[in-house]
Amino acid sequence: MESSEWATVSSLATLPDGGVLVGGTFSGTMRIAASVVSSAGKSDGFVARLDATGKPAWLVRVGGQHADAVQGVATRGDRIVIAGTFAAGAELRGVLLPAFDERSPFADGFVAELDAKGARKWSASFGGKRDDAVAGVAIDAGGRVAVAGTVRETAHVGGADLVAQGDADGVVGWWSPGGAALHAVLIGGADFDGLRAITAVGDRIVVAGFFSGAMRLGDRQVAAGGGDDSFLAAFDTSGAILDSWQVGGPGREELTSLASVPGGFIAGVAHTAAVDIAGAELPAPKDPMSGAAIVVRPVN
Repeated sequence: MESSEWATVSSLATLPDGGVLVGGTFSGTMRIAASVVSSAGKSDGFVARLDATGKPAWLVRVGGQHADAVQGVATRGDRIVIAGTFAAGAELRGVLLPAFDERSPFADGFVAELDAKGARKWSASFGGKRDDAVAGVAIDAGGRVAVAGTVRETAHVGGADLVAQGDADGVVGWWSPGGAALHAVLIGGADFDGLRAITAVGDRIVVAGFFSGAMRLGDRQVAAGGGDDSFLAAFDTSGAILDSWQVGGPGREELTSLASVPGGFIAGVAHTAAVDIAGAELPAPKDPMSGAAIVVRPVN
């Protein structure tokens, strides 16, 4: 794939036929083989389906006159879902995505399901008056769609208004297989907190995030060391936290990736000093810019 200006890939997912779903952002005119799309504004999101040989099956643009992006793709069986951010005036397959404030240039989040040919099946949006971010999307074993993101002030998700406790909180929202809003929860404290990744383990949803100061993870109160820490949390289908894992130390820690494995999940961690990962201690890296670890945990 190539663009007349620039293009970045944010997410990948495998398909049952051996193909791959690719999501990302571009500006200018993007070409993938014979498929061509042009951004309507500053940047647009895109989703492409490639077959097992790498040949494009279709290319879909998401966007409008402002900055828009696809930041997550997920599959389960033959189902395809995408998620990202958009501003007022953005559309998906000719259908406008409703913004929280049609006069505002700030970003809201969206989630949508596409069929095997890339046609829109349903879409939904969420957000508030400030810029919101999307970290990814997942489909659980029951077919529910979950989106992870970061919101500020008051965010409208489904039929609920969620008020962040600090400058920002993480948010997880669930939608039914048909696109009906189910429920949503905030996760954070009095500082700037948010989510970076999401995956599904059976009917559980696992998210990775970051926090400063102190916050509650289910029935645990946790405090960040070294300015900020990272965390992992597993949710049941009602949105309650089943288990959580703190990732912290005197330096900086960042959960960079998250994926499901049989019976649990695997996460990538970057760290600049000694780090404690749910009670397992790792020494400081020789180069404070190069520390990395892999976390594997079961989910009941």
